Amino acid sequence: MQESFIASYKTHKLLVEGQEVNGVVYFEQEESWGAFLPRQGKSGQIRIKVKIWDVYGGTHTKKFWIKSVNIDFAKKYSPKFGNFLENLRNKEVE
Repeated sequence: MQESFIASYKTHKLLVEGQEVNGVVYFEQEESWGAFLPRQGKSGQIRIKVKIWDVYGGTHTKKFWIKSVNIDFAKKYSPKFGNFLENLRNKEVE
């Protein structure tokens, strides 16, 4: 979870039972094509499925429609969006 100047809360790295947090999640990957390219619905949104494994061995799954935005729009909120893979590769080379 990245902190943002827009959010007025501190990011919790560990949530205990009963706590909750809101935030932004983004997905970064190499170029996609074919079946690996997410399909957009009529409204320009993408369907995702989030699956969580809890500490008690349970799983929780929910599907969502999320807005698809380009990288320039995302960088307005955090200039670090879209740099993860490049930074990872640079660290592997060092």
